[in-house]
Amino acid sequence: MRQLLLPNLPQEGSFLADPEGSHHLLNVLRLERGAQLGVSDGRGSEGEVRLVAVERGLARLELLSRHQLPPPLPRIILLGMPKPALLEEALTLGTEAGATCFRLLRCRYSQGIVLRQDRLEKILRTAATQCRRSWLPTIEGPLEIAAALADLPAHRFLAEAGADPLPGCAEAAALAIGPEGGFHPDEISLLVESGFVPVGLGPYILRNPTAVAVALGRLFTSAG
Repeated sequence: MRQLLLPNLPQEGSFLADPEGSHHLLNVLRLERGAQLGVSDGRGSEGEVRLVAVERGLARLELLSRHQLPPPLPRIILLGMPKPALLEEALTLGTEAGATCFRLLRCRYSQGIVLRQDRLEKILRTAATQCRRSWLPTIEGPLEIAAALADLPAHRFLAEAGADPLPGCAEAAALAIGPEGGFHPDEISLLVESGFVPVGLGPYILRNPTAVAVALGRLFTSAG
């Protein structure tokens, strides 16, 4: 069944979908009255609705069921800022692969352009809709590396070519991935001093977005 992200999901009754959601239902999916689909608010609440009417261009939905999912296992990605196109890809792949938070880092080799916050959030919503995630990741930053080290899980990994392979982890974890060109040696020293363990992601040098997806896949290997 299709699933749509909506800003708000009521406890019961019928409600009007927001303009973006209504456009997707009526003009993209071209649903007819009586059609059913899954919905989520991006904060763990999901349910099933029926399209019952169209009012002034907005879809009126009847809530058929609703339940709350527990929060996902924390997977915090400290992401050195790449060029905008790679950042969009990294956010998309990371959302699909299970990241719960992206902390964007200003690094020595980072690109200077940052996408608008609304653009970044739209990328997350689109990816979450595609993979049917009911918890949206959060985005923080851009931050200096030192400011991004607060409130991190005990399990901390630093992607670095040639290091021992990244193991699976069944607990909360943070993973630092550098921008194009990698982290500067001073930045690596700061991360290692802060408890990050260098780990490898395979025999080849990966692009920033590919590293995000591969790393998350490996973390979930033994996460259950």
